[in-house]
Amino acid sequence: MDFRNSVRDLDVLKDCEVIEGFLSILLFDNVNETELMKLQFPRLTEITDYFLLYRVNGLRSVGQLFPNLSVIRGQALFEDVYAFVVFEMTSLQEIGLHSLTDIMRGNVYIDKNPSLCFVHTVDWDRIIHDKSGKNLIKSLKPENECPICSNDELVEDHTTAVCPRSAVTISDKERSRERYLCWNKNHHQKIFRSNCTACNDNGQCCSPECLGGCSNQNNSQCTVCRNLALLFEDKKECVQECPANYYKYLDRRCVTKEECINMKRPIDYQSVNNDGEYPYKVFNNSCLLHCPVNHKSDNYTCVPCDGRCEKYCDGINIDSITIAKQLRGCTHIRGSLEIQIRRGTNVVAELEENLSMIEEIEGYLKIVRSFSLVSLNFLKNLKKIKGKFLDNQKYVFIILDNQNLQELWDWSNNRTLTIENGKLFFHFNPKLCFNKILQLKEVAHLNDFTDLEVAPNSNGDKIACDVKPLHVNITKIGTRSVTLEWRQFQMKDDQRKLLGYIVYLIEAPYKNVTIYDGRDACGQDDWRVYDVAVQETDQTVTQLLPNLKPYRQYAFFVKTYTIASEKTGAQSDIMYFMTLPSIPSSPQNLQVYSNASDSLIIRWSPPLDPNGNVTHYIVSGKKHNDEYMLRDRDYCKDPPVLVSEDKRQPPIQTTPPPKNESCHCEGKASNRVIDADEGEARIKFEDLLHNLVYQKRPPNVNSTESRKKRDTSNLTYAGELQNVTTKLTDSDISVSPEFNGKVQNSTENGTDIWESFNFTVYGETEFFINRLHHYTLYEISVQACREKEGKDDTESPCSSTSIKTDRTKSKRE
Repeated sequence: MDFRNSVRDLDVLKDCEVIEGFLSILLFDNVNETELMKLQFPRLTEITDYFLLYRVNGLRSVGQLFPNLSVIRGQALFEDVYAFVVFEMTSLQEIGLHSLTDIMRGNVYIDKNPSLCFVHTVDWDRIIHDKSGKNLIKSLKPENECPICSNDELVEDHTTAVCPRSAVTISDKERSRERYLCWNKNHHQKIFRSNCTACNDNGQCCSPECLGGCSNQNNSQCTVCRNLALLFEDKKECVQECPANYYKYLDRRCVTKEECINMKRPIDYQSVNNDGEYPYKVFNNSCLLHCPVNHKSDNYTCVPCDGRCEKYCDGINIDSITIAKQLRGCTHIRGSLEIQIRRGTNVVAELEENLSMIEEIEGYLKIVRSFSLVSLNFLKNLKKIKGKFLDNQKYVFIILDNQNLQELWDWSNNRTLTIENGKLFFHFNPKLCFNKILQLKEVAHLNDFTDLEVAPNSNGDKIACDVKPLHVNITKIGTRSVTLEWRQFQMKDDQRKLLGYIVYLIEAPYKNVTIYDGRDACGQDDWRVYDVAVQETDQTVTQLLPNLKPYRQYAFFVKTYTIASEKTGAQSDIMYFMTLPSIPSSPQNLQVYSNASDSLIIRWSPPLDPNGNVTHYIVSGKKHNDEYMLRDRDYCKDPPVLVSEDKRQPPIQTTPPPKNESCHCEGKASNRVIDADEGEARIKFEDLLHNLVYQKRPPNVNSTESRKKRDTSNLTYAGELQNVTTKLTDSDISVSPEFNGKVQNSTENGTDIWESFNFTVYGETEFFINRLHHYTLYEISVQACREKEGKDDTESPCSSTSIKTDRTKSKRE
């Protein structure tokens, strides 16, 4: 729901308990503050998508409007990142959403609110389930000018009593002081006990199916259901799955089939395949607006397609990535397709994700002033432009003023394109060579065109279009570098017109790379670029490509760099090579804990950089001499801290953390880099918000509806690694034949108790070792080892060790 300019429009929220979608309140510039203070919507408890507040002058507290808002689900996020945005709210003094306990998905963005207090007195980590760390909280009122949370219970309104409170230590530059967590002076933040997911006003735990709270009389009567709500007349029951003959709707409530198919389409829904006023259908126990991939709608249900499904969508003018997302999955365009994108990030990747399924356009295709585009390969399945509707009653394919467009499509894989009616119009594309347009004419079997239709002097006038083959040899391959060699290219008349060479390099797991796929002239380019100077005295050019990754396949090509007016140049084919393997990085997340007085369980994750084919691990251990520690410690005065079993068995992190390939510099220089990156991100966010808020509606193209509901995708969670300890048998392990210079297998004199051990483990990332001494500290080491790859593989196959110590249990434990 989108509210702007008028306070009266907010009246529709009077009886709302749940907003199934987003809530945005923005651009209230000339509003009587008294009118806003009179408004309150106490019944609203849940928003399924995101909540956006922007330039609402006169609003002092969000909690004043929505005192009982408990949950923001974030099923659809603002720009796929944020669930709660508060931006440029100059009058806002507090957020005050004292009932808010859960933001299920997404992050918060709070910036440029100069009067805002009580933000850092909220523990957002308790509210936000997403731990990606993309929250941004900046530009608030200085903390020393804000009120502080009260620790006086009498100040709090006991009619809205909260769960047990928690004090927190907040550090600033000058001091550290203890404070309560609160939303304002009258409401502390709800803090649930560790065994509660929610609790009522009396501090009693609610049912695990509850979010936000529950009734004081019945702990199963939830404020918001964690999973699904099942409604019976005026009663609500929270369930994990919908019962028989009910269907899951928006992943939050259960509806009957009749309720599903009789729901009217959303106001901003764009018709697909003429599905009319009632587009909802049932499929796999769910009530859906759109059928899944490779399924089509048939009598209010989804059935598999024979081959690829046809999805018809209305013509549209794409001037932003947001508009492009409306065509995701469309195969046929009823009307014309116009593209004019001047802004955005990852433009080509986004276009390919959303437009790659289009096969047929009934009208014309027009691409104008889209500076990011290098090729049209994002329309990878386009086969036919019918030309039933023409631009200016003449033109079916218009390419105008695209400063970086270098190629139309890659025709090498027998690609075809049919243009049934209309003429071409190609002008002011300085990097699109005329021969590329002639190739289109040949493939599409078009008639000859005039200079007024396709200008030979304004297409390809700033690039070398007469390209000769350049033959490149790979002379040496190492673990982290490769050496290339080629003959000096000879210009026809004046060698000074050759300014140099450019080597383009990219990681290529498969040998299917093309020059223009995924390239974005406005910065999104995964190709690494090396500039090579002309060597005037040598006839052979040699170039080293350093800083590569071991055991990776790369693709590269080389092209000449000439003066702008030169029409002749050279370029090599795309070639591939594989770097040699190297030493693996050490195993990650090494964890050691004891489950008995004579044994240890050892777990780890594979190395982040295997740098080869990791085949086995070497697990070694030795008894650690800690008698001095036991002798010098008075255990009566300084008893050991008991560690709970769940803390002794932390889960293995199965997804490796993102690798930071940038240098880490200490001190002020590092801070400046961080501040610059954050500042740039804030500028991009502000530009994006302005573009979306003030964006014109796209023109109607052969349809009365031109906007489509924002696409909502479900989160997919990785399965958790089972916490299972397997005792390995003799067939699973073997004594390591490699001594590795550190540990040998040896037992204590006259016993079978290990003094030290060294085993090789194949195909597993955990190891169980018994026959150890009770209450003894052991030092455990794990190495990763890869297989050797031929005679040129000279580096060590085994990594450095990951080391951890742990003590076996005492016999009384």
